[in-house]
Amino acid sequence: MTRHADNEGMSERGRDEHVPDDDELRALLGEDVASSFDELAVDGHGVLRNITDWRFDRAEAPGPITPVHILDVPPAVRGRRLISVDPESGRTRYDLRAASDVFEDSEGQWVKVVEEWRYFVWLVMSETSRPAVCPRAKAYPLVNLWVDPTT
Repeated sequence: MTRHADNEGMSERGRDEHVPDDDELRALLGEDVASSFDELAVDGHGVLRNITDWRFDRAEAPGPITPVHILDVPPAVRGRRLISVDPESGRTRYDLRAASDVFEDSEGQWVKVVEEWRYFVWLVMSETSRPAVCPRAKAYPLVNLWVDPTT
């Protein structure tokens, strides 16, 4: 038996096996059986599926989401998505999470806010290594914060 570089590591049986092409399969199985395979396809998860009546139904767009001002929700907002509007520039940020519940001091009501990705990195840390406060959280006054009601 001749040894080929591209067959290195294959078993003796693996080298001698022949994988039939479509025409050979049709001849081996018969046209009726082989034609039933035309309706099968492997999906993105490696599952063999029947694609005879495969179609995608397009859903309607979801309804609009109306943010709720943070003063109009209970003070337990930790983990909820926040929307911040800068009154001077008009810039709106949708990528924020509340890293604390609402708290009050002599200057007003506040909530600690952090970027979403930082919040989730902090959240998945083990409890033994997670700091008590999410790193880089900043205290924001409540006046220009809204809560995404879907979170």
